[in-house]
Amino acid sequence: MLRELQERQIQAQKDAGRGIEGNWLVIADKSGSQTLGIELGKAVAAAIAKFVGGSVWLVFCDTGAAGFEVTGMSLEQIRERAKYIQAGGGTSYGVGLEWACKQNLDGIAIVGDGAENSVPVFAQIYVGYRQASGKNPPVYLYQTASTESAINCGEFKRRMDQAGCAFTPFDLTHGQVDYYSIPNLVQTMNASRFGVVEKVMASPLVSLDQVLPRVTAAGR
Repeated sequence: MLRELQERQIQAQKDAGRGIEGNWLVIADKSGSQTLGIELGKAVAAAIAKFVGGSVWLVFCDTGAAGFEVTGMSLEQIRERAKYIQAGGGTSYGVGLEWACKQNLDGIAIVGDGAENSVPVFAQIYVGYRQASGKNPPVYLYQTASTESAINCGEFKRRMDQAGCAFTPFDLTHGQVDYYSIPNLVQTMNASRFGVVEKVMASPLVSLDQVLPRVTAAGR
């Protein structure tokens, strides 16, 4: 029932013109500590696939990468396609982006603890992609919990800052992840760095009569 309600919510947002533009890559951490990263990566990719107007790719990475296109796929279909993916090995988000470098990407979502401890590192590959493509796709990090997340996410941020690459973190390190809230986070993602602000500014203002019709009528 909750999944059906989620589907209706997503469709209503798309019908209202609040979908996501462009082509997206989801990089899911499948290193030894990231069973959660694998499952959450599937959920994020499924939500983006429902919202997006372009194409979506999901790649699982440790120090190697294995991915596939998920455009138009449901969460059940993605789970079936990725049922043999298991956690193990080190962590390089850079190999995930390398896997998709030939694609025309408008946005990137990384799902993992940020403990990138193997080369190539994401920031390095991102700079190369930016120079080769002439594009500057926004990066979002769905940060999951692990014993190394607090230390190494800071290292991930340092590398990104040094490379002049901004990213937006979603902190999922506290408590159990609410998978049914994932579409709400996905809705805030945008291929434009100022997309959320643009959506807010484009929303029509609500008058006092609309909000409090009885009160204003009584006041007259």
